[in-house]
Amino acid sequence: MTLSRGRLLADPVLIGTGAAGGTIRILGGNDTNYIDLKSPDGLAANYTLTLPPNDGDPSQVLQTNGSGVTSWVTVSATPGGSDTQIQYNSSGSFAGSAALTTDGSNLLIDSQGDLRLGDGTNFLAFQAPASIGADRTYTLPATIGTAGQVLKINTRTDTTATLAWADDDTGGAGTSPGGSDTHVQFNNAGAFGGDAGFTYNLTTDSATLVGSLTAGGVNVTTGNDYQINSVSVLNATTLGSGVTGSSLTSVGTLGSVTVSGASALGLLTLTSNSITTTGGNNNIDFDPDGTGNVRLLGGANLVLSDDDDSNSVTIAQPAAVTSNYTLTLPAAIGAADDILAIDSSGQISFISNARTINFIIDGGGSAITSGTKGYLQVDFDCEIVAYTVLTDNASSTIQIDVNKSTFAGFPGSLASITASATPSVTGAQSATSTTLTGWTTTISAGDVLEFQVDGTPANATLATLALKVRMT
Repeated sequence: MTLSRGRLLADPVLIGTGAAGGTIRILGGNDTNYIDLKSPDGLAANYTLTLPPNDGDPSQVLQTNGSGVTSWVTVSATPGGSDTQIQYNSSGSFAGSAALTTDGSNLLIDSQGDLRLGDGTNFLAFQAPASIGADRTYTLPATIGTAGQVLKINTRTDTTATLAWADDDTGGAGTSPGGSDTHVQFNNAGAFGGDAGFTYNLTTDSATLVGSLTAGGVNVTTGNDYQINSVSVLNATTLGSGVTGSSLTSVGTLGSVTVSGASALGLLTLTSNSITTTGGNNNIDFDPDGTGNVRLLGGANLVLSDDDDSNSVTIAQPAAVTSNYTLTLPAAIGAADDILAIDSSGQISFISNARTINFIIDGGGSAITSGTKGYLQVDFDCEIVAYTVLTDNASSTIQIDVNKSTFAGFPGSLASITASATPSVTGAQSATSTTLTGWTTTISAGDVLEFQVDGTPANATLATLALKVRMT
């Protein structure tokens, strides 16, 4: 119904026709197009909608309070889960999971969740291992690669790796191990190969070599080590570039190693705890680099054995050394019967073993008479090798006998040691001799010597008997 001046009557009622709801039609300014506000068909009950007092803000929607009063509101929703969790529809509500999160740049699928790529029916999943140990980052190549290439680690650190496309170098058929079970693998003309002569036992964690690793045995190239149980037993730096003829005679034990060829070591065999040379009277040379030393550690002694190893001489280390010191050997060998002496700096030198026992007979200005002239005790073991008699007169005559006794038997056991070759001077001032015919030349530490003038001495008021001895 249309009223003048564009006004409707208060509380107009629009009645539908048949089963159709009533409609309010609002015409446009050209009276051609219109907007219909229509009641639902078959409305079950009456209700009233009260419009807001204003037109709201952009993007707002009309919301009812459940009693027919409407208002303009901004559409919003509360996310599910916790901060950083990605949202999904959970029975019509927002939800999140701690196993699927993002920091705005990275997607984290936790708790061994799958990254699934599907075709609508089946999927292909990528999953992390149960234990990673630390964060790992793999960077994919920048290109797609070519047919047949494989992904390989190009560069890496402990936690990152850059992947690159590379040609498949597994050798075609070599993608399967060669040989038989337990055979150690090697490159056999571009494919994996194995041989019964070189096997590995997983149960005992041991390798068995039958024959040799190279034509001559073990060949350790320069700068490499040959190891057993993670211990270097052969090293190219110390043994040279060709270490051949080696063999392992028992699992985990280096039974014997033979070094042959033009090596400075000659023919060297290591068996158990012995190092021996074979053939050609070869030396065993220890040659430390620079100022390095050959050392015996752990209080070990140096044992020098005789030819049949039945007896030996041991140079023993002291139980405790208070400070380091050095003993320097002489530059040349000494004379016969020389002995070694050490000075305060540790320099060892050869010195003469000869000593002199001097006994002076003094007449006090008067001529020397016969009889016992005194005693002398010797405090070291020695052997008499010569005598010399010296007097104060060029025409002296004197004979001096020497008697010997042990200290315990002194003086009763005194007895001559000169036999018939008594030291003497006849009409001269001096005499010397190394011919000690019949002498008892041995003197023990503690022995007492008695000096006695025999016969009728003449023209000497002062005389010296010098006994040259060598310590024993």
